[in-house]
Amino acid sequence: MEFKLIYTKDVSENPCGVFVEDSNIMSWIETASQLGLKSVKFFPVPGNEANSISGAILISAKIKEEQSTPYTNVYNVGGSFYLLSNSQLSPKFGEAAIVERFGNTPHFFHPVYGLIELQEIKDWSVFIDLKRRDISIVQPELGPRFPNSLGEYFIREIEPEEVLKSLIEKSVPDRKSMDSKPLSPLEKVKLWTYRFILGKNKEKGKNNSELTGSSSSASDETGNTSTLKKKSWWQKKKGEMNTEFENLEERNNKELDKLMDMLKKNPDEALKYALPIDRSGSSRGPEVGYKMQKRWWAGTSFGYGNGSGSDGSVDIGGSKTDILRQQYIIIADKYIEDQEWEKASFVYMELLSDPNSAANVLKRGKKYEVAAAIYLSKCKLKINAAECYEMGRFYGRSIDLYEELDRQEKVGDLYTKMGNEPKAKTAYGKEIAKLTDSKRYYDAGKISKNKLSDTGLARTYYMEGWESGSRQNDCLDEYLDTYDLDGKRVSINDFHEEKFEGKNAHQFLEVLKLQLDKNADLQSEIEVVAYETIARNSSRDKTIVNLLSAFNKSKLVSKDVMRYKHG
Repeated sequence: MEFKLIYTKDVSENPCGVFVEDSNIMSWIETASQLGLKSVKFFPVPGNEANSISGAILISAKIKEEQSTPYTNVYNVGGSFYLLSNSQLSPKFGEAAIVERFGNTPHFFHPVYGLIELQEIKDWSVFIDLKRRDISIVQPELGPRFPNSLGEYFIREIEPEEVLKSLIEKSVPDRKSMDSKPLSPLEKVKLWTYRFILGKNKEKGKNNSELTGSSSSASDETGNTSTLKKKSWWQKKKGEMNTEFENLEERNNKELDKLMDMLKKNPDEALKYALPIDRSGSSRGPEVGYKMQKRWWAGTSFGYGNGSGSDGSVDIGGSKTDILRQQYIIIADKYIEDQEWEKASFVYMELLSDPNSAANVLKRGKKYEVAAAIYLSKCKLKINAAECYEMGRFYGRSIDLYEELDRQEKVGDLYTKMGNEPKAKTAYGKEIAKLTDSKRYYDAGKISKNKLSDTGLARTYYMEGWESGSRQNDCLDEYLDTYDLDGKRVSINDFHEEKFEGKNAHQFLEVLKLQLDKNADLQSEIEVVAYETIARNSSRDKTIVNLLSAFNKSKLVSKDVMRYKHG
């Protein structure tokens, strides 16, 4: 009988292996590993040439049909007879006929290599060198153990001086002098002297004759030749000084005009040469002439510099100072709009001499470390600095400042965030001691309850507050809230047994009203206690009956209260 192998479009179900058409045995092993095959049997498949191998069949208990591989699946048609997927025998044989013809010896029918009797690999030493070799293995040291989750983190802080230095470098990088001819130190002194002698607000356009006078006016009737000569010499000298003054003033104003133009067209570049203004509105520094040079690096408000450039500014006149100030504010607003927080703060800090606004800008931009450094070193506002350090998670620096300010509760909160429970308890204890010394028992109880989780200690302070008259209502209400529902019921009845009178009776009823709003399940018990307390005190204090309507909303009760009060 003739066997034929024909192609079929139907994919065989339940594949039991794959055909790896590769003579490299490592490819067979890698394929088995990639497919996750277990209990694999390897059957080499001979090639068309003598003593050659074309590949191997890998037979396993189960192959995932959806597994995408570069190899063809193999299925069993009966007994130990295997075919490639998309192929079938012709004519068809049942399993019994195949077993009868081929027995239990594995066979594989391939369209190219023909019918092959398979032999499983039993001795792997034929293919693989299994000799044991001594291999030196270096075991790495254990690395750091990371937690499964991150509950809190804090940042290592840097010294404020370094932070401010970094702010300058970020705000105005690549600092350099402009190619200009500024006034020399001697010329600046001359300009200041001429302003003093000739008058700072002297109007321009006056000719020299107005300063020197005419030559004929020197011939006075006194005939004093010596006096006339001295006067003539002085008028001439003033004329020369005025001429030089006008020249120096013009050069100085040209530099200022350059700055104003640059501030409008290229603010980033202008920051390198800008002129500081005091908060009072005047320019600051010892200089008497404005020069278009880098100005920030030899003694700035930040306190850093490289020793070059000018560190002062000039008196440029009230109107020009106002114009310059407005231009700085416009630039700062634009930087804020563009979220360039460092540059905006630099304008406020250095050009407008307003460190508080500079720090506020940085805080708004969440530049907490720099803002804190300015608050601390320039504004002397430790509390603002501490808050910024806290918001930026610079907990170490924040704790130091809160310690100086004796804000022990904040110190405890930060130690809690850092996971340092012993130090947190110590700080909370200090805060509680301060509160009890000042008879603030309610606040002491809140810290004991919420921060130390010590309900018993909290009850002690709440009771102390109730008995001493320090926030009585709040203390008694919080005292009751430390109990569960059954505990509240017992505690309310214990207070009722004390038979409060006068002011304490009023306070007790007001607290019962608060508890009634929070605990509907205790309504009946609270109402009974309230009625009895009111009845006990009504003969001596008619005003207490007003509280009856808080526990009974009936209109009849309200009318009875009115009738009782008015006899």
